[in-house]
Amino acid sequence: MFVSEPVHRSRGRIRAGIALIFLGLLLALAGLYWPTSHLVRTSAVIVDSTIALSGGVVLGAPVTYEYTVDGVHCRSEFVIPPGSPSYLKGSSIGSSIPIYVERSQPCINYALRRPILTTVLISGVAVACIGLVVILSAWSS
Repeated sequence: MFVSEPVHRSRGRIRAGIALIFLGLLLALAGLYWPTSHLVRTSAVIVDSTIALSGGVVLGAPVTYEYTVDGVHCRSEFVIPPGSPSYLKGSSIGSSIPIYVERSQPCINYALRRPILTTVLISGVAVACIGLVVILSAWSS
């Protein structure tokens, strides 16, 4: 059976678009769930939490916390932005928060959440969007 040239081209574009969407989703998932076997999840205790003001405007809440991993005592801090619901939940002194620490260097940590590879995540979303545009342009032609 003979298939006209424009139909054949649009099928190829749709396949290419599907492949791009699949590749983009793989990249995005890799960015979110990259193996982090070098990290250990532990708990830290908040030792200081204040609200930072400048001219009556809330700038955020610096939170200082301490933890011990493999006998190494560490102290660190992060700033909770204003309006963040996490400020209301867990910033009281003496409360425990989850952190992720480097196995080889315990004083390097990521408070509250596991780190993600933002560049890979954004690249994956961009590739998937390009695939969608390719499919839509092939579909409309």
